[in-house]
Amino acid sequence: MSNNAQPQEIELKLLLAPESISALKTTVNQLANVEAGQQKTLVNRYFDTPSLALRQLDMGLRVRGCNGALEQTIKTAGKVVGGLHSRPEYNVDINSEEPTLALFPAEIWPEGTDVAALQQQLRCIFSTDFVRTIWLIQRADAEVEVAFDQGTVAANGKQEPICELEFELFSGDANALLTLAKQVAAVVPVRLGKASKAQRGYRLSGQQQAKQPTQPVLTNMNLTEWLSAWQLLEEAIYCFGDDCELAQQYWQWLAELQAALPRVLGERALDEAISGLALWIIGETQTASSLAPAQKLTALQHDVRYGQLQLQLLAILMAQAA
Repeated sequence: MSNNAQPQEIELKLLLAPESISALKTTVNQLANVEAGQQKTLVNRYFDTPSLALRQLDMGLRVRGCNGALEQTIKTAGKVVGGLHSRPEYNVDINSEEPTLALFPAEIWPEGTDVAALQQQLRCIFSTDFVRTIWLIQRADAEVEVAFDQGTVAANGKQEPICELEFELFSGDANALLTLAKQVAAVVPVRLGKASKAQRGYRLSGQQQAKQPTQPVLTNMNLTEWLSAWQLLEEAIYCFGDDCELAQQYWQWLAELQAALPRVLGERALDEAISGLALWIIGETQTASSLAPAQKLTALQHDVRYGQLQLQLLAILMAQAA
């Protein structure tokens, strides 16, 4: 049995449409210093208590099966900035399809947590099953795993598709994730991914109700908050469809990009590339006014410029945090 603790998992998640898969694989295979993609099928079961005690601790627990081997993983509280995910992760090889909490390091649990009581109440909440294609990229400043996942999230007889690309930092400079993502986004229409597979599973299971976010207020909003609000509005349209109360506000949000960006960027100048992409989106929101909100959003995201703008803004965030 191995107990592998990764102090911090750092990855950048991008979402794409199924019709872009062929172009994506071609693009990744053509990146410099890339090892040819290998495929494996992953079967994942996520566990929690009926009261979602682990969820309330901001933890995610799963058992993953791959080629006959089983591994239990717990992810503890982390953060998401744009599409950049960072959170501690602990992995343990096991021989059972049921997780054993006592195998994880004792120090990961908040003081006073009754781990034995949690163990007795664990049950499978949802599953995520997908085929993962993996490439390994070696750069002078970093080692990065690129993983494309295609499959489904399933719970209570319902399911949603998985079609996402993740850049995970194995070693080196986290800016390498952004550099590679920009190379892909130059060819393939993508968007930043905020919700994890676990978040989607909880929502689909009905254990965690999706709530329509309140209308964001641009006043005094910094870039982190602004980019997060943009992603929440996107998610609201996907979750609630054209009846979403915020659907029209989303388009107003995009239409105000040119005025909003100088405010949220603070002292940083609005460079020509970002300004040009913002003007493109503003023009699209006006010319596609006859489409329903979800159709309009899909049309926007099928253009590479949508993801390019989001990645440009994420690059500024990462530079500010450096």
